Amino acid sequence: MESTISKLLDFFKHIARDILIYVLSGLIVIGNILLVDVLYNSSLIFNHLKYISYLPLLITLTAYILGHIIMGIMLIIDLAEKLFSIDDINQKDEIKIYNKNSNTYEL
Repeated sequence: MESTISKLLDFFKHIARDILIYVLSGLIVIGNILLVDVLYNSSLIFNHLKYISYLPLLITLTAYILGHIIMGIMLIIDLAEKLFSIDDINQKDEIKIYNKNSNTYEL
C-alpha cells in the first residue's frame, strides 16, 4: 500500500513538473506571440485560430513543445556561460557600489 501511494505521488510530481516548467513557459511565449499579433499585426493569426475546433489541444501541445525548446536554449546559454566563464557582478560587489554611490538617485 505504501509503495503504491509513493509511486502515485512520484507520478503526479512528474506531471506537475512538466506542467509548471514546460507548458507554462510555452504558454507565456504563445501569449506573447498572440499579444503582438493583436496589437501590431491586426489579429492575423488570432483570426485564423478562431476556426480551429481542437484549439485547446493544439495550444497545449504547442506550449509543451515550445517549453522544451525554451529550456533547451536556456541549457545551451548556461553551458556557454560556464564554458566561457562569464560571471555576473556578485552581490558583495553590488553592495560596495551602492554604498559608494548611495546618494546618487535621491531627490
